[in-house]
Amino acid sequence: MKKSINIISRSSILAKIQANMVGEAIKNSHPNINIEYITSKTSGDLDQNLDISGGTTVGVFTSDISKKVEESDNSIAVHSWKDFPIVENNTTGIYGTLKRADMRDILILKHSVKVQKNIDQLTIMTSSPRRRYAIEKNLKDLIPLIFDKVYFKDIRGNIHTRINKFLKDKTHGIVIAKAAIDRILNNNINKSDKNAQIINCLKKHQCIILPLSIFPSAPAQGAIGIEVANKNKHLIKIVESMTDIGTFENVSLERQ
Repeated sequence: MKKSINIISRSSILAKIQANMVGEAIKNSHPNINIEYITSKTSGDLDQNLDISGGTTVGVFTSDISKKVEESDNSIAVHSWKDFPIVENNTTGIYGTLKRADMRDILILKHSVKVQKNIDQLTIMTSSPRRRYAIEKNLKDLIPLIFDKVYFKDIRGNIHTRINKFLKDKTHGIVIAKAAIDRILNNNINKSDKNAQIINCLKKHQCIILPLSIFPSAPAQGAIGIEVANKNKHLIKIVESMTDIGTFENVSLERQ
């Protein structure tokens, strides 16, 4: 039995929360295992000008961490599963997950939009082609607001950074994964003064939870992916022993 496991994640507050959730799940199943938490910046974190909307930047938030998992005998990685490449890398893979959080997106619209009623052009912050398509097609039927066209503005960064940019910008709205907001605000481990800004934003402005029927989520949205080296059979067994099977099967089908 492994005496110690390193859990590697990105350095954002959300990533640390998700790593801790996995660590707690492992401790519940294997209380004698010591957990060490390690954070790592990826190429996607370091290059904020990188265009991530196309298909040429697959794995920018995971590949650097995957190399560390591949080279270690006692390390696993915790990702937002939707960030993990669909194409297998032949050396590591997602072998486990926890119970999935809410799959839906949240649209936050500034209070000033409600007051204006009529807008020539509505500007929404998102870098996701999927979200842009769904908003262009469906938004007019969801909000009591007259506007001619929706324009989109790219946005990068963690949840706190995105909310801060949104509040300081003249943009009317922003789209964020609900699971990210829920995990940050409901977790007692990594409380941050920055959370107050998120809470105030949600209270002050208009929030719409977008229905999956017309705003389908990205494959694996809301799910945590636990990465292990293919050669590390012992760690794979540990991860599989605390996996939520239903979530794992559903997300695997979505990714197919």
